[in-house]
Amino acid sequence: MQLPKGHIIQTLVLDEEVKLLIQQERWDDLDAMAKRWLSKGGIIHQKLLEVVPFEHIEHILALRQGPDDDEGIWHDDGSRLLAFSLSLTNDPSLVDGGEIEIRHKEDDIYTKLLCQNFGTLVIFNTGKDGFEHRVSAVKSGKRLVLAGWCT
Repeated sequence: MQLPKGHIIQTLVLDEEVKLLIQQERWDDLDAMAKRWLSKGGIIHQKLLEVVPFEHIEHILALRQGPDDDEGIWHDDGSRLLAFSLSLTNDPSLVDGGEIEIRHKEDDIYTKLLCQNFGTLVIFNTGKDGFEHRVSAVKSGKRLVLAGWCT
């Protein structure tokens, strides 16, 4: 399903416990919580099913800290049906860079989404629908997201 401009943005209400796990850098516990969100009936699983039916979700917790010169490359996530990024960044105003950029493969014009507020879910099209994306370098601050793909 092609989304308007290749993406949609939704806000999720996450438990305060999530912020505590992040502050304490309890990554295994945060990952376990993410697995619950992504399992059948979970908050993210339900949001993704509203966009497209799928059978499987893969995910990663991605922490990028500035200065980081790793300017992402345009890529399309192959044959995956859909991709997503949930911001777990406490204060995005402290992050310079780390923008998600999304474009149709046949177009040089792209949408740039600044580092999102905590709990913001960006759902976006992949190569299956002719879209590609990249994440810009994080020049300063810390950007934490739960990223994933549906097949």
